[in-house]
Amino acid sequence: MRAVSILALISVAIAAVSCTTTVNKVNQQSGTGDGVPGGPRESQPCNPGDETFAIDAFDVTPAEEAGAACDVEKVLDGDDAPMGIAAGAGKATLVGRDVNGCVGVEFGEGIVLSSLIMKMRPVSGMCGHACTQGGDTGCGTGWKVQIYVGPAFDKLQWLQQLSLTTKDSFEYRVAVHATYKARYAVICREATPATGDDIAIDVVSGLCGDPKKGG
Repeated sequence: MRAVSILALISVAIAAVSCTTTVNKVNQQSGTGDGVPGGPRESQPCNPGDETFAIDAFDVTPAEEAGAACDVEKVLDGDDAPMGIAAGAGKATLVGRDVNGCVGVEFGEGIVLSSLIMKMRPVSGMCGHACTQGGDTGCGTGWKVQIYVGPAFDKLQWLQQLSLTTKDSFEYRVAVHATYKARYAVICREATPATGDDIAIDVVSGLCGDPKKGG
């Protein structure tokens, strides 16, 4: 199932370059349609500095030709059964950055993140895509993600590009300033060549900020 086709009204403009889509923003309503089976998980209170886990997850890949996110519900549990974000035949542009497959997560009501935590690793293929052996842009290359956060899916801001540093599963942490008001996060495979590796994500969580202090 593709959350974008059912849940999201995506504002797009087709660029002059073939197979490239420019996406101005992702409009996503939480808690409906193609989120995790059974709907969002129950939100738990979170004190500043505590770890909190996402309550819902979606494939928010901006365009079908850009790639895919698969088994998105697996991003909610750290059980070493990862979901994937993968390349496609083309690419899309989300908030000014070229991307392939994207997964979006929602955190609980009232939560503002001060840090985003992602346990992930590069893999030779996910979601039906596979890297190409040999060459400077084949298997073993790529290893980059674009990260976005915001108070809603239609108010995302680009946070940063992150390079994976090991072929093994590793917990990456990035700070999130209070001004982002981050309750939602999107992680995308950077649109490095489709011949390169994809990304397997075991779990996404975060550290709670203090909403009374702006995060």
